[in-house]
Amino acid sequence: MTDQTPTGAAEGSDDDPATHSPFDTVTDEQVLAGTATDAYFRRTHETLTAADRNPTVVAEVTVDQFPTGEFDLLAGVGNAVELLTGRECGCRCAPTGDGLRRRAGGAG
Repeated sequence: MTDQTPTGAAEGSDDDPATHSPFDTVTDEQVLAGTATDAYFRRTHETLTAADRNPTVVAEVTVDQFPTGEFDLLAGVGNAVELLTGRECGCRCAPTGDGLRRRAGGAG
């Protein structure tokens, strides 16, 4: 894994679908290869490798801050599906466009 610092939009423009990256910050190849990461993930990978550990990883993405309205809309599901396609993993997600509501007592 290598550090990749996003430098803005990937080469190409939004007007040219042949060159536009659906991930908007780094190339598709960098994202799909897992080389587009920050130092935290790189150091964690190095630490686990040095300790000869290869744990099962679970990720949960939640919303803990909302703008001033009562709800927001879920977006980016298509990007997540694209990223996970062909990988040995499971995923559960609400559909794009679903309203996200605050939990009682949650951050806002």
